[in-house]
Parts: sequence; structure tokens; C-alpha cells
Amino acid sequence: MQVCLLGIQLLWTRDVTEALKKSETDRKVVSKTKQQILNLLNCILGRVTVNASTVARVKYESVATLQIYYKDTFDDLVSCYHYAYVFFSDYSIPEQTLDCS
Repeated sequence: MQVCLLGIQLLWTRDVTEALKKSETDRKVVSKTKQQILNLLNCILGRVTVNASTVARVKYESVATLQIYYKDTFDDLVSCYHYAYVFFSDYSIPEQTLDCS
């Protein structure tokens, strides 16, 4: 189960990093990444509802809880990232003031 958690964390980190980098040029990448996160969550929740032992059910519920946390964190990151991007683009420093020569 620990390997499963590690794999999900690595995939989530990779997907979110790529989505945030590409979000300025491709608006659809954020919704695609969010859909991937939801698909994985639905798959995990499907395993929770299967008739399994108590120990297995607790493990799947723990993974599902973490995946819900990842989904919420992604939503927060996207809103903060876009807010910061808009803020700094509105108050950008003119290029002529950056000339250090």
C-alpha cells in the first residue's frame, strides 16, 4: 500500500506541475488534469465499495481520503496561481527600468 501511495503522490506532483506550467498557454490543460484526478478518485472509491475485508477497506478509504485532499489542493493551487499571475501581470515592471547596462 505504501508503494501505491508513493506512486499516486509522484503522478499527482508531475501532473499538477505540468498543468500549472502549461496553463498560461493552454486553458484546457487544467480541466484535463482535474478530470484525471477525479477519474483516479472514482477508481479508488469503486474499490472501497467492493466487498472486501475490514483491513482492505480501511486502506482504500485512507487512499481515497488522500486523493480527495489532492483534488482540493489542486483546486487551491490553480486559483492561487492564476490570481498571482494576474496580479503580477497587472503590476509588471516596465522593460526600460530593467536595463542594467
